[in-house]
Amino acid sequence: MSVCTEKVDDSAEQRITVRRPFLKDFPAILEISNWATCHTSANFKIEPDTLDYWVGLWNGRRENYPWLVAEDNGAVIGFAMALPFKDRCGYAYAAEVSVYVSPDHLGKRIGQALYRQLIPTLAAASSFLDAEIVWRAGEYHLVDKKATNGTFLDGRRIDSAAATSGAAP
Repeated sequence: MSVCTEKVDDSAEQRITVRRPFLKDFPAILEISNWATCHTSANFKIEPDTLDYWVGLWNGRRENYPWLVAEDNGAVIGFAMALPFKDRCGYAYAAEVSVYVSPDHLGKRIGQALYRQLIPTLAAASSFLDAEIVWRAGEYHLVDKKATNGTFLDGRRIDSAAATSGAAP
């Protein structure tokens, strides 16, 4: 994957870089995820993780499940990851995706930018998904590209003329 730069905040003209993580990024990833553990119910954990845990998670799965970081002026401000959904063979083509954003950057479309890159990266890296992100009725949705006129992944139909790919209008 090439590095991409996204405009994420119209008022401040903020641009971030979304790229694959390096080992040097994991202290920031740990800080962001442990903040979420201690201050939210987002990941259902009650104890902070260790750096070894996160590096091991990444090392064990990064070949088949993409991870990305959002960077602003050299600092990691968010990350996205795909992981196996469950170990059972019936879930072999399912993936769980998560996005975490630094508390100082919440509400600034960083998570949106990460998802916009993670979903196509996951689809390109595997046979998990042939979908695109569309904007419709004030929300983002994943749409199955194989279905006629597109179908939300929860089975609802979407009129392709009423949807726009990628960013919100």
